[in-house]
Amino acid sequence: MAGYSDDRWEAPQRAARLAAAVKRYKTSEMLRFIFATIAYDPDPDLTPLAVKRLCQSPVRQNR
Repeated sequence: MAGYSDDRWEAPQRAARLAAAVKRYKTSEMLRFIFATIAYDPDPDLTPLAVKRLCQSPVRQNR
């Protein structure tokens, strides 16, 4: 969220920019978690379902 500024945008544009910034942050955190968790596995299962389950795992929820 570094560099986010809403001082020159109208309300709908501010909301859209903030939503996009939050989505980018969540995506980067998800990727960081995935690579930190399974980076040492020589043949990781990165199917969409496996990624979803990793992101919803109890270990992730307690962070």
